[in-house]
Amino acid sequence: MSNAANAKEIISELLEEKLYIASESIATKLNTLESSQLDALADEYRVDDIHIYNPQGVIVKTNVNEYIGWKAFEGHPVYNFMTGNSNSLIEEIRPDTESGVYFKYGYYKLDNGSFVQIGIRAEKIHEFLNDFEIQNLITTLKEINSLEKVLFIDNELRIVNSTDYNLTGVKITNPRIREIIEKNEESGFIAQNKNDEYYQFYQPINFDGVKIGTLAIYYDTESIRQSSRLIIMNGLVIYLIVLCILGYIVSSFYSKSKRYFDIGFYDKLSNLPNKHYFEEYIKPLLAKSDIQNQALIFINIKNFSAVNISYGYAFGDEVIKKIALNLKNINTVKTTLFRMESDRFLLFVENYTDENEILSLIAQINNVFSTSLDLSNSDYSLTVELGIVKLDEEDLELDRIMKNGAIALKNVKRDTFVNYVFFNKDMEEALIRQNKIERELRKALADPLQEIIYVEFQPQVDIISGKILGFEALARMKSEDLGHVSPMEFIPIAEEKLLIVELGNFVLKKSCEFIKTLNQHNIFNQWVAINISAAQILRSDFVKTILGIIEECDCDKSQIELEITESLLIDNFELVNNQLDRLRRFGIKISLDDFGTGYSSFSMLEETNIDKLKIDRSFINRITEDNLEVSIAEDIISMAHKLGLTVIAEGVESQNQKNCLSEHECDIAQGYYYSKPISFEKAIKMATNN
Repeated sequence: MSNAANAKEIISELLEEKLYIASESIATKLNTLESSQLDALADEYRVDDIHIYNPQGVIVKTNVNEYIGWKAFEGHPVYNFMTGNSNSLIEEIRPDTESGVYFKYGYYKLDNGSFVQIGIRAEKIHEFLNDFEIQNLITTLKEINSLEKVLFIDNELRIVNSTDYNLTGVKITNPRIREIIEKNEESGFIAQNKNDEYYQFYQPINFDGVKIGTLAIYYDTESIRQSSRLIIMNGLVIYLIVLCILGYIVSSFYSKSKRYFDIGFYDKLSNLPNKHYFEEYIKPLLAKSDIQNQALIFINIKNFSAVNISYGYAFGDEVIKKIALNLKNINTVKTTLFRMESDRFLLFVENYTDENEILSLIAQINNVFSTSLDLSNSDYSLTVELGIVKLDEEDLELDRIMKNGAIALKNVKRDTFVNYVFFNKDMEEALIRQNKIERELRKALADPLQEIIYVEFQPQVDIISGKILGFEALARMKSEDLGHVSPMEFIPIAEEKLLIVELGNFVLKKSCEFIKTLNQHNIFNQWVAINISAAQILRSDFVKTILGIIEECDCDKSQIELEITESLLIDNFELVNNQLDRLRRFGIKISLDDFGTGYSSFSMLEETNIDKLKIDRSFINRITEDNLEVSIAEDIISMAHKLGLTVIAEGVESQNQKNCLSEHECDIAQGYYYSKPISFEKAIKMATNN
């Protein structure tokens, strides 16, 4: 019975973990998922219902078509999650309010308010757990040896399970029985009930050292009176009977328990031990005080979801099986392989000699992913990231070790040929700082009056006359805790944490305020340029949002200029170009930033809906030192003019650079030679004195 309680707890944890992983994983794909794909995802995660809600609580995608358009109402569990502060939730089993069918639901919310709901039918859960129910166990116990009745009594002295259903819910009032139960010791006695005589035996049941209740066995003594009454009176035979009964239970349930163990601790697809097995496996090791030469290699397949989408989930399952087999065949120091998640494995390395041995392992792992898996003629490839954590005596907590592995993976550089990183303390400190920056960003965007995030303006100047033509708006960050934070640091964090859209809208609003102030000073011919991120322009509501902010601020659209990067244009040309065309029709100017760092062609530029081209500062920095750079800059300016584009040079810091650009007929310059980025008030003053 103790093992049954343990099994139920493990299965419940597994179920909740499954709901959480499924909901979190699907939430990360919300923008690309279609309703038609949800059936396949439901099969992959072995769940029944998948509902995707917009921020207003309306189901916009689902694998149950009749639920499309359903909206959560006040007081409904879905509404409570939507309006609550939690990003994830696992509910207890409850009836679905529409169908009445019982489900266990899990939820996961994105920063934009959209969220996903995953459901598993309760009947599946109950069928799975049925053999572990105490009621079934005591019924089996009664049948084994023709016992009169068997009870399970909770710590409040109430009968919660009984083979005599009339007794369920009854509280024990007999002083003698209460005294025996409260002593927490095995004990029994013979009692008379009318003309019948019973032996009553009470056995406390413990789980993890804590008493969870008492088992009461009632045995009719008549059948054994002649041969064993004396032994029963001495208590020995009852002890033996209980041992035999428990032995029988262990024997009869062994094969079934093993099956449940496999479900709980082994990954069904790869047949590898899973995350829960790993946690139990490593606990004894972490308890040692002299741990040496042990390491964990975290293996993350970066693009596995693309294989599922391109070739189907059945093919993806075969890929995982083959990868698991090949990784298991790595022959080196003692290793144990675990499958932690759908696209993550973990290799535990014991008693390695030195770091070279780990590097050899890394090479073999990379070879597994670089070599064809011989599954079909499908043209696909897998890329992998590796994070290595060496175990030491300072950090022997499982949560910290797993966190360190995640930190190591996060620090694998995307733009190098080295796909592995050894964890070190500096990474953890960097992550702590990133988390602080994220918190400050969220606080700033929630309450702009704190001025943690603010905007500075850098003038853009006519290179011939020196007159200010406009400004570029640049986000800046300063907090009491962190001081000044570089845009090179906080903007990538805003992008990663899905805050860049809010940040971009904030900068646009501040820029509109700046333009209105210029107009109040009778300056109507200067513009403000605002950088636009991929996360903004790729949204379907991008144009509507931009126009809405400009109109809300009552600002002239012709004084707004949006800057996009060359890489953004190349990666999503058709979509981005259509968005730009829509904006230009409203009089908004478009500038192509960082030109020269990507691979855009002249023919593509001719088709692109832009007004200006901005030469990247890397060319300008070397323009007076390298004749080749001068030649390249000259060619860019000439080509842009032939396409009817205005050319801006950014990063101009010296008279020589300015003279060179002027000589080659560059139109506009921006940089420290003219002015660093300055505050709202100083920029207004500079514009009025222009």
